[in-house]
Order: sequence, then structure tokens, then C-alpha cells
Amino acid sequence: MVAQALHRPTLAASIVPNLWLGAGNIAWVFSWALNQLALSCVFMVAGILAPLIIMYHTIGEAAAVKATTPLGALSTRVWVSMYLGWISVATIVNFAGAGTPVDGVAHGGWSASNWSITMLTVATLLGFLMLALHSDTVYAGVLVWAFIAIARNQGEGSGFPGDDRVVKAASVYAICLSVGIAAALTVRCKWRK
Repeated sequence: MVAQALHRPTLAASIVPNLWLGAGNIAWVFSWALNQLALSCVFMVAGILAPLIIMYHTIGEAAAVKATTPLGALSTRVWVSMYLGWISVATIVNFAGAGTPVDGVAHGGWSASNWSITMLTVATLLGFLMLALHSDTVYAGVLVWAFIAIARNQGEGSGFPGDDRVVKAASVYAICLSVGIAAALTVRCKWRK
């Protein structure tokens, strides 16, 4: 799929990025499973997020221009956007987790809830940035899905005070991004007419 989008030799366009992502995923999963959150953040950024950003700007753009069918361009762009959205949320969650001790109170007196709301805000800003710069409704849609899951999970209670604020923030941000997605789709439809 990658090689087809770029019309480059298979080794350079497909095998190398996939090996990079594969190695990054393996390293991240093992470090996360071993509860090494700080190390898992390094692997997520260097081994997964960085190559996906590169792929987003090279493969995603090339797919739209060089694909022989609209479905070919869409499938490549959607795959990269979904994966990038997921890893963005996962990276933000891991950084929040790595920065919050087991007792739920981080350095400076910040609670786990404060960190969560800050990270949700960062993710929301990323979603709006992707909508504004690339009209990427898939990326923003992944964030909405994640925010709904976070609100549902926190609504069940994690044991830390302030969870209701996280539920409210995740819900409000999911609604705001949904409105942004609807606006981007409306603009895209009007532009194509």
C-alpha cells in the first residue's frame, strides 16, 4: 500500500517504515507491559509517533495526488490518520501516567485529574490543529472516540478525587471536536460543489 502510494521501490517506501514502526511498537509494548512508563514514552515518540508524522506528510499527501483511484487515496490516508490519532492519544496518556505517582498527586501538588484535564486540552488543541491545517476529520474522530472512552472510564471512578471534572472535560472536548468535524465536513462539501 505504501509503495503504491509513493510509486517508489518497495524496500524504501514500504519495508523500512514498516520495520521502524514494528520495532517501535514492540519496544513500546514491552516497556509498557513492564510498567516502565517513562521508557515507553521514549519508544512511542521515537519509534511510533515520529515515523507516523513522516508518513502522514509523505505518504498521505502522495496518496491523494498519485493514487489511481479515490478509494486507494482514501484507504492510505485514513489508515495513517487513524494510526496517528490513536498514537497521539496514547502518547499523551502515557506522558500523563508517567508524570503522576501512584498516590495520584504529582510534583507541585497537581492531582491526577489536573494532569488528565491538561492532557485532554493538549489533545483537543491537536485535533483542532489537524482540522485547521489538513481538514483531517479522521484524526479528530479518533480523538472524539478516545474522549468518550475516557469519560466513560472515569465516570466509573478511578478512586482519585476530581474524576467528575475529567468526565466533564472529556465530554465537553468530545462535543467541541464533533462540532469541528461537522464544520470541516460542511466546508469540504461546499468547496467541492
